[in-house]
Amino acid sequence: MVPVHADDYVIQPPGAADGGLDGLTLPAVFAAAVRDGGDAVALVDGARARTWREWRAEVDALARGLQEAGVEPGDVVALHLPNCWEYLTLHLAAASVGAVTLPVHRGNAPADVRALLERVGPAVLALPPGGRDADGPLGTA
Repeated sequence: MVPVHADDYVIQPPGAADGGLDGLTLPAVFAAAVRDGGDAVALVDGARARTWREWRAEVDALARGLQEAGVEPGDVVALHLPNCWEYLTLHLAAASVGAVTLPVHRGNAPADVRALLERVGPAVLALPPGGRDADGPLGTA
């Protein structure tokens, strides 16, 4: 087992001082893509396409919503969602406010999902439509 040390979670990533790519955070990489890509298509979901600027506006709006909901840097945002544009948008929004995302595999049994969520205690849990059904992770089945 490899021990976890506080130095594993640095605020200033390696390479940040010299401008190397390995020093960029996810929000910084996204901002650079928005700046350089602008009106180019960044994301396609079915018949709807989003430009980098449109996607950025959605990420920023969701980030504000997370902050208004009390999410702070270091908080956990659990994602129990399928691969979809909402997942990507929430992941970027969480990163932009300094939160940590916890992907929760959708193939896990509801009891396992509940146990994980109870252990981690996320500030926010994102569920797909119907995620609160009886057989969902927060249901009673």
